[in-house]
Amino acid sequence: MGVLTTHRAPETITRHACTTLILAHSDYRGALGAEGVAALVRALSMHRTSDEIARHATGALRSLATDSTVSVAMAGAGGIPAILALLPRFPSSPTVACHVCDALRQVAVGCSDRETVAAAGGVRAAINTLAMPAASAAARRSACDLLRALAFDNDHNRVAIVDAGGIPALVGATSSHGASEAVAAHACAALRCLAVDHGSCASITVAGGAAAALKVLVDQAAPVVACADACALVATLAACDDSKAAILNAGGIDSTAITAIEAVMTVLDRHARSATVSVRACLALRCLDIHVNDNAADAIRVMLHAMSFHASNVEVVREVCKTVGPLLAGETSAGALAEERQVQLLVNALTTHITDADACHWVCIAVSNLAKHDARKSVTVRCGGISAFINILHSFPGNEPLVGIACRALNDLAIDGEAKSSIIMAGGVAAARAVLAASWRFRTAPFYASELLTTLGLTSP
Repeated sequence: MGVLTTHRAPETITRHACTTLILAHSDYRGALGAEGVAALVRALSMHRTSDEIARHATGALRSLATDSTVSVAMAGAGGIPAILALLPRFPSSPTVACHVCDALRQVAVGCSDRETVAAAGGVRAAINTLAMPAASAAARRSACDLLRALAFDNDHNRVAIVDAGGIPALVGATSSHGASEAVAAHACAALRCLAVDHGSCASITVAGGAAAALKVLVDQAAPVVACADACALVATLAACDDSKAAILNAGGIDSTAITAIEAVMTVLDRHARSATVSVRACLALRCLDIHVNDNAADAIRVMLHAMSFHASNVEVVREVCKTVGPLLAGETSAGALAEERQVQLLVNALTTHITDADACHWVCIAVSNLAKHDARKSVTVRCGGISAFINILHSFPGNEPLVGIACRALNDLAIDGEAKSSIIMAGGVAAARAVLAASWRFRTAPFYASELLTTLGLTSP
């Protein structure tokens, strides 16, 4: 540490001292605290014209700031203005810019004082880095990450970023280095944080943010992380009515025939093995109103294909069924389940996730909508739908939405004469009577239970 504060220390030795701090084990970073930050700031002031010292010292600050104790010390030991001063001093050094943005992000996250970093010049530093002609992909990623960190859960900073020109800067970053460099993923993630404010959704869409995200989705070479963040951005923008209309009415991407919904379906099919893409793509399809789109049947097949890889992942199952369930109410869409294994996948989910009421709710809706269609009743019974619904009645006796859905579904199946005996043998009568016995708990569920008993040829007690 003394080397960094010695006027006579040659540049080479100072550089090596910085490298030592960069490589310091995580267990020792916190102990360096304010002393380590002050030493590095002093080294930067003593070697003001050295690009090498700037790169190594900012690299050390970035490394040390991963410890929350150091990030707090950096915010209070003059570290923020010291590293911000490096950008105009070394305007063509992408490494310095990268390290500066990374260090500022660590400080913003570590000391939970995002507004201080933003007000000190963090927003402008990130935007300038994105505009730097010589900026590397790493520098652009770091700048995007800094903007995302500053915008996260902070209305004041979101406004500051938008006012400073952050939206066009981030949109430009999605194509500057290509999705293969993952810059697009980081830019989409930052834009998504800005889009949380619905007032910015239209601005992001007009600036080309939605189009940029859709380009990532149709890029065969785009990595999975980029596609996941692009899906999340599309979903967030589509949740705003004005932006949704612009996305849906765009007439394709770059004058091609592919639409936004087709782009999301394409990426879901391509990255079906990714749980994150599966969850976010389903959310995007839901926000894009897939239920009123002509591609609903194809979307069902693609979503269930993704679910088949994540049958034990409750989040994937919930999002898939939340999107697929309402679609299956239509006869044409329900016809998309041409294979018995697809129905079996849904029925099995009721057993696999029986401890998660929310997941069961959406799976129940999906399977119960199948049970309404004559062409799908027999396959639903064959796949174990009856026992699955009765199990729901036993497992969630106080959950009226689930109880009501299960009773309605059993009644729909019971209309088919062949299923009546199966429901009775599986304990359906006792389960329905138990609902009636607890009618004081419910408003509508007893009606459906009574209707089921009537369909079975029995009378309510």
